[in-house]
Amino acid sequence: MSFVLFVVQGLAACTPTPTPTPIPIRIEATDLAAPLVFDLAGRYLNSDVTLLPSVVSLSTVKADLAAQKSDVALAVTRAPNFFATPMGYVTLTVVVNSLNPVAQLSAAQVQAIFAGQITVWGQVGATGVPSATLQGSSRVINAVSREPGSDAESAFESSLLLGASPNNNTLIAPTWDAMREVIGQDAQAIGFLPEGELRAGMKPVGVSARVLVVALSMSEPGGALRDFLAWAQGR
Repeated sequence: MSFVLFVVQGLAACTPTPTPTPIPIRIEATDLAAPLVFDLAGRYLNSDVTLLPSVVSLSTVKADLAAQKSDVALAVTRAPNFFATPMGYVTLTVVVNSLNPVAQLSAAQVQAIFAGQITVWGQVGATGVPSATLQGSSRVINAVSREPGSDAESAFESSLLLGASPNNNTLIAPTWDAMREVIGQDAQAIGFLPEGELRAGMKPVGVSARVLVVALSMSEPGGALRDFLAWAQGR
């Protein structure tokens, strides 16, 4: 063996093995499913995979999946002709301003409020029982929902309003931040939030529902995406 060949072989033996590029998985989520997505992304320890989460509207979820701009999306509202598999639950909780004396409502009263059948707080007492003597009884209830067609509104309608839509006088909050702001500043307001989004200035009134978050994709996933979904379902 010549000296030159020996040197070349030695240099080749010292060349480090290239690190494989992690496989990117593009994950979209509605703002209702976003807390679950970011929690999973923070817990998934796999150096072979890079999770790329983002928050988009429900309509964008469907369009991006169809256009192959995302690999998987998490939402509560299922889309026809998409593969769907369960991922976890989010709890929606009905809340009022913390200064409101009403401590508890029934599911039927919440449905009547958002349907416009109960319009003033005097129609419910401090425990949700009808009362004509409740202080501020003539004050109009300001019901607040999310924007029509959103994942949040669809989940609220199906789980707590039994499929009915809020009446036309319902205020619309475009984001959870906006919902919190309205409830926190308006003593006559009533709305709903995911359990993890509750803040000071608001209180639950005993009406809530767990809604199922599903992973949506154009077809049944395989490879790294399938491994991630299987891991997430085992959490």
